[in-house]
Amino acid sequence: MIDEQARRKRALGFALAGVDWDSIAEQCGYADSGEAVADVEAALTENPIDALSPAATRNLNLARLSRLLAGVWAPAISGNNRSVEVASSLVRQIMKAQGIESTDQKEVPDHPATASAYDELAARRPGTPNGPRRDGNGRRRGRRIQA
Repeated sequence: MIDEQARRKRALGFALAGVDWDSIAEQCGYADSGEAVADVEAALTENPIDALSPAATRNLNLARLSRLLAGVWAPAISGNNRSVEVASSLVRQIMKAQGIESTDQKEVPDHPATASAYDELAARRPGTPNGPRRDGNGRRRGRRIQA
């Protein structure tokens, strides 16, 4: 017999992490997703989230935002415009939750190792003034010299 409190606690943890109900039911041994939902609702009624301390609530929401960011990061990096917008919004929310609300800084802190690594990567990027130029097929192309 599965310990009901342990199963409920595990299901609640999955729900707070944003796992879908079918997966929760499968992982925790519920007959179906409806049973998982009912058990998690019962757990929340017994121990409401409002009872969490502000720090625990912040950390929980930071974990949720980070999980969402991880899901849209790859499409955003590959150039999906909607994913870029969502990722940017999530980064702003994470910064705000961490108390870094000002994103309008005029200066970036000078960290030589970070700055030099960034400059090196930027110089290698196609289409930048110091980077290689490429045509539509990915082949390098040079600049035409006017005679």
